[in-house]
Amino acid sequence: MTVSDNGLGVAEALQSKIFDQFFTTRPAGIGTGLGLNLCEQIINSHGGTIAVDHSPTLGGARFLVLLPVQDAGDHCVTPLATLAWQGSGSFIVG
Repeated sequence: MTVSDNGLGVAEALQSKIFDQFFTTRPAGIGTGLGLNLCEQIINSHGGTIAVDHSPTLGGARFLVLLPVQDAGDHCVTPLATLAWQGSGSFIVG
């Protein structure tokens, strides 16, 4: 899954730091620097990864989230193997 925006993006020098706990580019007292770190922890706990780079289409930041596909077996109403997963598109989150 990718999430992109058309903002200023993330400077290349900061891309290796933005998932660090308590890292923020905001002034003291505004933001805690926990949001992206918590996202990374949750994604990692499910065996996935998250990365950031530049969005070639929108010009801002692009976050790529990769999560492993697991067959839920009896817990799934429709087994994953029978589903055709296709899709692309953009969502605007306000």
